[in-house]
Amino acid sequence: MKVLIVAPDRDLLDSLRGLLILCGMEADAAHDGVMAIEKSRAASFGAALVDAKTPLIRAGDLIKELGASGIPAILMTEDAEARGEGILKYPFAPEELLAAIEKTAGEKGDAKDE
Repeated sequence: MKVLIVAPDRDLLDSLRGLLILCGMEADAAHDGVMAIEKSRAASFGAALVDAKTPLIRAGDLIKELGASGIPAILMTEDAEARGEGILKYPFAPEELLAAIEKTAGEKGDAKDE
């Protein structure tokens, strides 16, 4: 599976990308919303990780745009009040990240099967 990671922090991008590659996934990174849209149009992704502080395009709008393109997204946030599906709160363990990606990508696959 290929995952698009969108975050302004390059250290975070590198860490998440490295983790996903170690776990046998492909990963591509974008440091802003515009770059994420460009990459989503140029390649196929099974899921996206979107940091709440993503610049140039609001994270919520980016998630909607990705979803309209068939790419399910997970919002990564520090907001302790955030609730709901598709939200991963910092700090998270690698196992939580992988489970969220598999669940999100699995829901995309389930929708295709119907």
